[in-house]
Amino acid sequence: MIEPDDNPSALRCAELERELQRLQRINSVLMDRVERMGDVQGGSASVLEAALALDTKVRERTRALEESNRALQAAKDSADAANRAKSDFLANMSHEIRTPMNGVIGLVDLVLRSELTEEQRSHLRKVKTSADALLVVINEILDFSKIEAGKMDLERIPFDAPMLVEEAVELLAGSAAAKGLVLKCAIERMAVGAAVGDPTRLRQVLLNLIGNAIKFTTVGSVCVRCRVESGVRGSLRLQFAVEDTGIGMNPEVRARLFRAFEQADGSTTRRFGGTGLGLAISQRLVGLMGGVIDVRSEPGTGSCFSFAIECALAAEGSAPTNAVAEDAGSPRTGIRVLLVEDNQINQDVARAVLAKLACTCVVAGNGRQALAAVVADRFDVVLMDCHMPEMDGYQATRQIRAMEQERRLTTVPIIACSASAMQDDRDHCAAAGMSDFLSKPYTVAALAAVLARWVGARPDGHGESGDAAVLRSSFATGLDEVALREFAAGVGDPAFTGGLMRSLAGKFRQQVPLRLSEMRTAAADGDDATLRRLAHTLKGNAAMFGGLALQDLCASIEAGGSQLRDLAAVLADCEVVAGMMLTDLAGRFGL
Repeated sequence: MIEPDDNPSALRCAELERELQRLQRINSVLMDRVERMGDVQGGSASVLEAALALDTKVRERTRALEESNRALQAAKDSADAANRAKSDFLANMSHEIRTPMNGVIGLVDLVLRSELTEEQRSHLRKVKTSADALLVVINEILDFSKIEAGKMDLERIPFDAPMLVEEAVELLAGSAAAKGLVLKCAIERMAVGAAVGDPTRLRQVLLNLIGNAIKFTTVGSVCVRCRVESGVRGSLRLQFAVEDTGIGMNPEVRARLFRAFEQADGSTTRRFGGTGLGLAISQRLVGLMGGVIDVRSEPGTGSCFSFAIECALAAEGSAPTNAVAEDAGSPRTGIRVLLVEDNQINQDVARAVLAKLACTCVVAGNGRQALAAVVADRFDVVLMDCHMPEMDGYQATRQIRAMEQERRLTTVPIIACSASAMQDDRDHCAAAGMSDFLSKPYTVAALAAVLARWVGARPDGHGESGDAAVLRSSFATGLDEVALREFAAGVGDPAFTGGLMRSLAGKFRQQVPLRLSEMRTAAADGDDATLRRLAHTLKGNAAMFGGLALQDLCASIEAGGSQLRDLAAVLADCEVVAGMMLTDLAGRFGL
């Protein structure tokens, strides 16, 4: 029995099968009647002939239907095979493209942290911008492929919706400021707990909608609205809207807006780039969350994209998990890393990045060498490539885990470092026994974050706490020059001569003491939600101005809240680091 699904071929096969069954039932009833009539009328020849003729027609129709059924089934099988081939092709191409991209992005990230002339730094920023744009295209095609194949699985973890909106606005504040736009958010909070859902995918939708609004607005503002209200049976209803004063759209453009690979301006001379997949992906992601994106727009009057979703209410006491993975902190110095990688360029990049993070690195060119290295020595963490000659990362991991179990050794964290980014790849890594997954290409910050998750504290338990240790990271200075210049470039003042950075730095200097005072008050009052929110806000602002040490400390407060070990000491460190940072800013901008 063919089960109907969304495939048209399968639906047609099911219809034909039902028609065949109906005709067979009719034929059975007629033949039964003929037999009874033959008994009553002494076997009337005319009735028998008519019945036989009908039976012949039914059999012919049955054969025709069976042949059509087989043809449609073959067409369905062919379409399914084509879809599988498309998914496999995209997965393979993603791996082949991401591997060299890891070298490009990693090396650019490293060079940007070195001494450069302004011209060299400007050129490298453009290379990094182009590489990041290419990575966005790769990720969008992969996301669309996963949705098409029905392999897009959503997480179900607690998160704070208003904080997520604030985070998305902070991430795009520089892009809006560079165009002279006002980017603001209006959040209506209610006394409800955290929602349960997929904050990463919801953030992706919001970033796409906000980014589009900024892209298609030349004058005016972009406003992001969020309303959190109680739903039915203990659920939450989350309402979002992104309004802009941009170019707007006519009904014809709105009708094709959510089609894949479509753009509002599809001509070859269009002013606005992109794959045309962002809105299609966003609409489908919102659909997976149980909502629909609605759009109101008129040419010249701007647009408003809105959607609402229902989420479960998190259990009381569940901590929201909004933070992006790269906010995890910094690894302790001096850790021993076994790098398992067959690509020479990727080896060089990883070595240099690990050196920046003050890690000791030993390289193995394949899984067999990795296994030998782990047997002969002990490492704090293993960075394992998945696809290598002689023995791949999956086999090596399984054998390492078996050896650890046999010898009753402590399990070493094995981090998969792979250019294969499909969910199946992550599942395969987890099934092999790997501890975490780092997608190539990765940045210095991404690698530092994943190392901090697994080897962030001192092994002997002495000295400073793991929470306070983030202050001692490799980049824990008053200001990080690279981050500051990247922010300045983003807002259109890369040479610090336009006055915009001076104005922004001045506002930041006024806000920091107030935020720190509010955080101390919230900590003294045991107001966990306010403390986390203030730490989150200060963390984002500090990161923009290159205050990476202050960012790390605020991230630890955001994660631990009022229950953070040594909270008073961490708040004191915040004030010390903030003072260093503000002094540097004052000297740079003459404040």
